[in-house]
Amino acid sequence: MLRFLSPNGSRSQSPAHQGRSTSRRAHPKPSIRIVHHVPSYGSIFLEAPDPVEETVKAGREVNGELEIIVPDGWGPKRCKAIRVGIKSLAKLDMGPERGWEEDKIFHREVELHGVEEGIILHEGTQRFDFVLVIPDVLAPHDWHPNGRVSHFLTAEIEGLSSEPTSSGWFSPSTSRPSSPKLPPNPTFFDNDPTPPSAPISTSMKITWQEPRTPRAGPSSPSAVEWVKGTLKAQRTIMLLYNPDPNGGVTSLDVEKGGDAPGLGPFNMRWAAEVWTVCALLLTRVTLPNPSPATTIFFVRTALTQTTSIISPRDDPDTTPPLISTRQFTISARGICPPAHIRPSKETASIWRGPVAGGQSDGSSLIETTGRLPDDAIGRPSTLPNVSTPIRVTHTLLTELWFSVYGEDQHGNPLPQPGQGRLRVLKIEKPVVVPSCAFIPEVLNLPTYEAVSTTGIPAHQDTPCSLCRRPLSDQLCRDCPRTTVPHPRHDNDPKLVGNARGVCPLCEVRTLPTRTAEWKSCACGMDLEDMQERMRNTALNDEPSVNPVDLKIEEERGRRR
Repeated sequence: MLRFLSPNGSRSQSPAHQGRSTSRRAHPKPSIRIVHHVPSYGSIFLEAPDPVEETVKAGREVNGELEIIVPDGWGPKRCKAIRVGIKSLAKLDMGPERGWEEDKIFHREVELHGVEEGIILHEGTQRFDFVLVIPDVLAPHDWHPNGRVSHFLTAEIEGLSSEPTSSGWFSPSTSRPSSPKLPPNPTFFDNDPTPPSAPISTSMKITWQEPRTPRAGPSSPSAVEWVKGTLKAQRTIMLLYNPDPNGGVTSLDVEKGGDAPGLGPFNMRWAAEVWTVCALLLTRVTLPNPSPATTIFFVRTALTQTTSIISPRDDPDTTPPLISTRQFTISARGICPPAHIRPSKETASIWRGPVAGGQSDGSSLIETTGRLPDDAIGRPSTLPNVSTPIRVTHTLLTELWFSVYGEDQHGNPLPQPGQGRLRVLKIEKPVVVPSCAFIPEVLNLPTYEAVSTTGIPAHQDTPCSLCRRPLSDQLCRDCPRTTVPHPRHDNDPKLVGNARGVCPLCEVRTLPTRTAEWKSCACGMDLEDMQERMRNTALNDEPSVNPVDLKIEEERGRRR
């Protein structure tokens, strides 16, 4: 696994440098760079699988661009093949006996294979379009204290090797010896079944080469020096399923009613205009006719998150899953009396009827508002039909603490009249919680066509003071036009001051993610921040809180 990733892509790694550490003061030798370019900082939005459709669809196409940069002065190089792929890894804690296990649950790649003389890579930059098809039911990215699913875009430049190279880059690793024979699991995907003879020219093709001044060099391809070994690169991507069948924003407005002794009829309502991880939730408890002998002390709403893990090595029909549950308090009102103390007339209450010594009368309406946990700990729900080793379900829970004068917690009369024993009414409602990325600011982003800069008045089309490009030429036109608009990333790194080739001034001017009013998810993070956190999660053995999360939480007035 590569340890160093550039903010917008990936860095290549040659066999000569694999496994070595470099001092900060050391200047690494120049090498061929490999960079992935994908829309939305690697966030891939997927439609929810059809729960009633038996046949699996062809899948979702992931379009991107592979950039290969040969340093100046190297001259042309040639290689046998160029490959781009996607791999999905599951790392699960299977308990003290088995420990942590890591398995590849999906792998697919496309290849551009050279003729006998190989593929010529010229000095400078060349780009290749690629299309990867992923299944509609592939596991989304996910992380928990005891499990993680990660996705990576991979790239290889295969050169000439004097000895066989290991294929362990895609091989599963584990903390225990693997079984000689693993039970078949048809819900997990293996390599692309497309035969090697199938045409791949439509999946990967060269689209652009940086013009260079011709240099004196070899007169025939056979005289061009081969790339030594195999160069590899990878970058993280995020797979996100939208439960809304139309691909839009999900809202929540559900309720549950009933009748409880001492409270009479009740109605619980949970509502959120934008319903996601970290959403703002309103809870409304309506009691049309509570008993005059009733006292209501405390109301709390929580989210119960249940995680079910089953290893891809196990047979799901015969192996029980590992189940863990976490509960997050969303909102509360009132003061909850200690369970071991009998409430008195002086105990603080929200509503106290006249028989219980209070002055409340008639109906009771109690509202609380609070946010769900952010996605550092609160995870999206797993949609039906999605094939994943980690399944997550959610339930909203509202609890109401009350007592009835002269009755114990079971509704039986007390030996002597007095304040009643404490009771709890618990009402649950299963819900599907979407990812925090599915907010209007993301789903309603304009396409390139909607942000076309044609027709800008001449007096407004002023050039940038840093890169000198006019406003009409600051947006990238090389990436697919259906993606989120973003600034050009082909500027001279020396001119703009960063290896990404992105002008920082144009980035602020053209990207809504750089303004204080716009964020890419309900947690208040940019897609760039989410990608950085995914990178850190993939590099660390255990999920951890990123400093970006703490900063955002502080801005929102919350403390962990």
